[in-house]
Amino acid sequence: MSKTSATDTSLPACSAERGGHLTAILDLVQSWTGHDFSSYKINTIQRRIERRMAMNNAREVADYLALLNANPQEAHDLCREFLIGVTGFFRDPEAFAILGRDVIPRLFAGRNADDPVRIWHPCCSTGEEAYSMAILIREYLESQNRTAEVLIFASDLDEEALAQARAGQYSEAIEASVGPERLATWFTRTNGGYQVVRHLREMVVFAHHSLIKDPPFSRLDLLVCRNGLIYLTSDMQKRLIPLFHHALKPKGFLFLGASETIGQHTDMFIPVHKKWKIFQRRESGRSGETVFPFSVPVPKPAGAVRSSKAAHATEDDTPAERAEKMLVERYAPPWVMINEKYEVVHVSPHAGRFLEVPVGEPSRDILKMARKSLRPSLRASIHTAFGEQRQVVFRGVKIVDGDGESTVNVLVEPLVAASLGVTLAMVIFEPIRAPLTAPPAPGAEIAPGDDSSKDALIRQLEEQLCITHEQLQVTVEQLATSSEGFMSSSEELITINEEYQSMNEELQATNEELETSKEELQALNEELLGVNTELQQKVEELNRVNSDMENFFASSEIAAIFLDRQLAIKRFSPAMAAIFSLIPADLGRPFQHLAGKLDWPALSRDAIKVLGGHPIAEREVTTLKEGRCYLKRVLPYRNHEGVINGIVITLVDISGHKKAEETRARLAAIVESSDNAIISKGLDGRISTWNSSAERLFGYPAKEVIGKPISLLFPPELLAEEEQILGQLKVGERIDHLETVRLARDGRRIDVSLTASPVRDASGRITGASQIVRDITERRKEEEHARHLASFPQLDPHPVLEADASGGIVFANPAAQRFLETVGLAGEDAVRFLPPDVKEILEEWDGATESTLYREITIQERVFGETIQLIPRFNAVRMYAHEITKRKRAEEELLRAHDELEHRVAERTEELATALSSLRKETSERLHALEALRKKEQMLLQQSRLAAMGEMINNIAHQWRQPLNVLGLLVQQIRLFYGMEQFNQEFLDETVGKAMGLVNHMSQTIEDFRNFFKPDKEKVEFAIRDVVVKTLALVEESFKNQQVAVETQANANPMVSGYPNEYSQALLNILLNARDALLDKRPDDAKVVVTIGMEEGRSIVTITDNAGGIAGDTMGKIFEPYFTTKGPDKGTGVGLFMSKAIIEKNMNGRLTARNIADGAEFRIEV
Repeated sequence: MSKTSATDTSLPACSAERGGHLTAILDLVQSWTGHDFSSYKINTIQRRIERRMAMNNAREVADYLALLNANPQEAHDLCREFLIGVTGFFRDPEAFAILGRDVIPRLFAGRNADDPVRIWHPCCSTGEEAYSMAILIREYLESQNRTAEVLIFASDLDEEALAQARAGQYSEAIEASVGPERLATWFTRTNGGYQVVRHLREMVVFAHHSLIKDPPFSRLDLLVCRNGLIYLTSDMQKRLIPLFHHALKPKGFLFLGASETIGQHTDMFIPVHKKWKIFQRRESGRSGETVFPFSVPVPKPAGAVRSSKAAHATEDDTPAERAEKMLVERYAPPWVMINEKYEVVHVSPHAGRFLEVPVGEPSRDILKMARKSLRPSLRASIHTAFGEQRQVVFRGVKIVDGDGESTVNVLVEPLVAASLGVTLAMVIFEPIRAPLTAPPAPGAEIAPGDDSSKDALIRQLEEQLCITHEQLQVTVEQLATSSEGFMSSSEELITINEEYQSMNEELQATNEELETSKEELQALNEELLGVNTELQQKVEELNRVNSDMENFFASSEIAAIFLDRQLAIKRFSPAMAAIFSLIPADLGRPFQHLAGKLDWPALSRDAIKVLGGHPIAEREVTTLKEGRCYLKRVLPYRNHEGVINGIVITLVDISGHKKAEETRARLAAIVESSDNAIISKGLDGRISTWNSSAERLFGYPAKEVIGKPISLLFPPELLAEEEQILGQLKVGERIDHLETVRLARDGRRIDVSLTASPVRDASGRITGASQIVRDITERRKEEEHARHLASFPQLDPHPVLEADASGGIVFANPAAQRFLETVGLAGEDAVRFLPPDVKEILEEWDGATESTLYREITIQERVFGETIQLIPRFNAVRMYAHEITKRKRAEEELLRAHDELEHRVAERTEELATALSSLRKETSERLHALEALRKKEQMLLQQSRLAAMGEMINNIAHQWRQPLNVLGLLVQQIRLFYGMEQFNQEFLDETVGKAMGLVNHMSQTIEDFRNFFKPDKEKVEFAIRDVVVKTLALVEESFKNQQVAVETQANANPMVSGYPNEYSQALLNILLNARDALLDKRPDDAKVVVTIGMEEGRSIVTITDNAGGIAGDTMGKIFEPYFTTKGPDKGTGVGLFMSKAIIEKNMNGRLTARNIADGAEFRIEV
């Protein structure tokens, strides 16, 4: 609030009066606002005008007068300045205690249930005293356990104050005046304050009303006008007290302020409590009728639209016209002018006793405003007068008001206002005075037609009258003689009384002036208190923000430095001080002197671009000495007006992240794969992944089997096998080389070799299983072929020997003879090829079916594979041999390579887990640090990518474990083929080709993941559908594992210009949020629908789910940074914030969210 000056803007009463400025100001206020303040005390008016002059820098009154004439808003502001709204709950508690103890019980004593208690609070301001009265009445009724109808009317000129009063909302400052018990009973707690309870608010009707202009409320039981009269002149106070008397019912109560009084109107009111100015209407006093309204409208200033309420000026009337108007106003009967709608358009003086303000909504309908006893006659006479256009008289209508019962004639005279084009009517209330008649003498009888008797009676009465007159004359003379003695004393007493009254009025005026000044000072003090409280809050908020910034700088690992436009150091964080060895003495030092520690030659050029308002992309810089890597960003430093006053440089240490990337790259280089079927499943046996080899082997496409139980591949007789396999996997056991049978889509039975391993999450908990399935159908065919050849050993191309129970060779086929000669074991040495325990073998196999045994022997550093077959019918054994030296050496090399590879993979996996843990910790710390730096959206984007990396790393690690199992199978396959002498160059080339194909496929997969986390540097044209498909592929396995269906509806494939990786990141955040919401709500058919289309040349992508939607109090916060509903261990709160920044700021698009029938819908428009 501006402080008023007592030097340049003073407005002395004498100069203002002489110049007429004060009157002109009040006339302008009345013309613009309709409110007449001419009855306000001059000193009060002057102080408020001086205040407004100071606030508008008007040094002269004439300047302020010109401002008022040109600016209607200033007139309304000055009007509100005049209305000093100083009030409070239970102001003067003792007075309200007396009111509740002595007055309120008398209001309800002997009252019928259908007779409401009517109370009026003029000048109610913001309604505290009106609600205080309502509380007292409710407390009384509850203490008496009774009900009654109570109507409390509260009125004021200030519409803003009335709006607050109707809302019933107040600050915490009311606690001291209301008390805790009443606060708990009659108020409800709101943000920063209290609100009056609803049923109490409904007791009070607030209305815009002027005491000196509008008709008063009538038939009142209690009228409360506290500290309203003190602002008015004594003349206006003398006119209002009779008005209050007129508005009150017989024995009604008047409650004034402590500094107010009824003045000379002691014949109208009886004091109930003198100290607190509580009065009761006196029935023996004079009539309360008064001339009303008190305010005379003035015309609008030049150029303003004239109000319908303004009257024409009368300054040019002639003396005769003025005399005529005076006689009409004084002696003419009361009248009211109405239009054809029965609406009152003008009210004459003295007509107020026939009208009353209607209860409820204000109305100008005369049938609602007239007293009840007048309404039937008015309705009939007005209807006839308008219908027949003639005068109508309704005689002998009785009315009852505060002055008792009277009789009037109601006259309605239609008038035609040709200039206005309307028909009006004048309603006249003509009082009827009772005729003065002399009653006949008691007991006198007059015979009809006896004139002499009449004459005698007349003469007798005349004589009695003369005698009475003479006696009266004597009495008068005696009284005149006696009164002369009292006249002198009476005149002296009158003189003394008048002097005392004059002194009393002066004291009363002085007291009212002091009370007015007190309330003005109180209002000013309340304003200053409010400003001081607000300033204190701002200081506390500034200290809190400053403390937050200090703590943020102290705890954050993000290095930040603030430079001015000359690149001199203004402020730096501890992390930046550690990098450049800064000390407080470096403040003001040019930053270029320190920048040589970084590989950043373009510092000055980047600073100039940022100071010019051009953005600088993020870059990686390294320290020249330590070689640490930092992510650098340069941002403009703007003041509160948005002007660039310097730059802000932030450095984020990403050395750990770079090392993690190198670790992943090394690990990717050693990953190999296989063409065997690789299948993943959950602990419930449902398939979660299905590679292309599985499609080729079993004939099922991935989309048909994902989410279905793996038992669909089992023959009916082997269904129990799955339970056994799952049982072993759940306890962490591995299954190696289980040879079994599976079913293809076309019903074929496939012989397979199965290897299964449990899959664990980051905490080590088993979440599923991965299995490698190898087709061994061809191997089984070769074994069958070998058995077939065994029936014809002479034709077998492989060496075949037979031995009897004594261990002697009884048969050798041609191939065996050549083989023995080749290896130098001809003759007796040939028995070295026989098992030393042939006899024991035959005894062990005695009676058994045909069986085989395989063994390996080494002769002269050459290794041979030997298959021994029992021939029960000859009690002999048959041996098939072939050299496997090269194969054995190759197997040994492969085993050593396999062991080394497993060891290296285990080391790299451990390194990756450590790096991932460190990376997650670093990401969390960065996210907390970036909470205070809201403008660093690109940094948050990178952190958001890192937050998403955790989930994808698990997928990568899982995909890297599977090739290791496949390598084991390849080694076994090479061993088998070599043992069967099918290890030729063609087989080797084919196997290596398949392996390299899978290696390239895995490398491309790794490259896709790396590209996902690599931000695009330049805008490119890309197809929306391609990005959507790529993003869905990244989360496809996760969605399938959680049994969340994903449906894509591509109605178009629009091309847009932007950053595809950032767009994919935004889309991924929304998809993961939808998945988490579905997992939280778990509907029966969890589903996410992605729709691609175009509207008005722009791409539209919508992501909808059926998770029940977003809570109403959460919807407005979902795009705020660090807001999450998932808990501190499940969400960072930056995903949707960064998604909105990517779409709207980086790609000039729009990202919105809304609730639909059974879920939420996110809409991306680019």
